[in-house]
Amino acid sequence: MSGHYLLNPWSTEFWQPFLSNPVKGEVDQDILPSWFSTYITVTGQGEPELEQKIVTEVATYGKQIGELTDVVLALAESANFTDSKAQEAVRELRSIEKKVELKKKAYRSTVQQRAERALQELAKSDPDGLAQLIDSFQSPCVIHES
Repeated sequence: MSGHYLLNPWSTEFWQPFLSNPVKGEVDQDILPSWFSTYITVTGQGEPELEQKIVTEVATYGKQIGELTDVVLALAESANFTDSKAQEAVRELRSIEKKVELKKKAYRSTVQQRAERALQELAKSDPDGLAQLIDSFQSPCVIHES
């Protein structure tokens, strides 16, 4: 089989031709959460190390996009667009904003439910541990960051 080889369909090489931007090369960016750190791969122009520092130390992409959405919608409100394309774009952006808020609310609800289940399990298996945990949240010297 000289000159021929099979590509693994699970490899990035197999899918790369389908994922390239038809206008100007590869511009995809993967953002994969990890248990211990943020993993970012930038293909094309960009500085992955800088992107990771910005996302982990300054603001996530979601936070950045949220702030931009707020500004764009505020400007659109005061602009009072008459163009139907602009009006549709503003409606779509508002719709996206509402869907994001619903996802956030649902996620927070499931986080609370998981925490409640975990506390119930802790109460059954280690009542003293539960008491210590509750005390740690009531202590004024403990800072809990979100």
